[in-house]
Amino acid sequence: KDELLESFLHSQSLDIVFLQEISKNHTQSVKSLLDLYPYQVSQSEQWGNKVLSKYPIIKADDLLGFGSSLPQRLEVDISGQKVAIYNVHLTWPISNPRLNLPLPGFILKAVSGFDDRPRNAQIDLLIEHLENEPLPYLVAGDFNVSQYTATYDKLARVAHDSFGKTEIGFG
Repeated sequence: KDELLESFLHSQSLDIVFLQEISKNHTQSVKSLLDLYPYQVSQSEQWGNKVLSKYPIIKADDLLGFGSSLPQRLEVDISGQKVAIYNVHLTWPISNPRLNLPLPGFILKAVSGFDDRPRNAQIDLLIEHLENEPLPYLVAGDFNVSQYTATYDKLARVAHDSFGKTEIGFG
């Protein structure tokens, strides 16, 4: 698995890589990419975020108040220009089913356990950070939100969706 990630990253021309749900064990193995990405910041959580960068990372913080999945905010120096980058992994909006029906399957669990309030609160908090961000910024990650929701539209008003523009690849 680690070899696949390494091979993939070596085959691309990426300046900054945003990873989510990276285990502590995998965090060590990505160090083998120091020749390609000399600047790396990992979270200390069991399953955290990690940023790999060709550009110097000046500052790195975890944003508080997001529950168990803390977004990273980093400042990078891109040819003399400071840029804030956010690496985000928001809460999955499906929890324990509210109804205990004897039907199997993911769809039932999704329908009966869907609760997007915690994730929506995280998005509101992220938007607040972005609206107060003094630097140009880039936000990437796993938002656990569909492009067909009002929540997505709210976020898209403060951060343009590059994937939505390209509709293919890395956006």
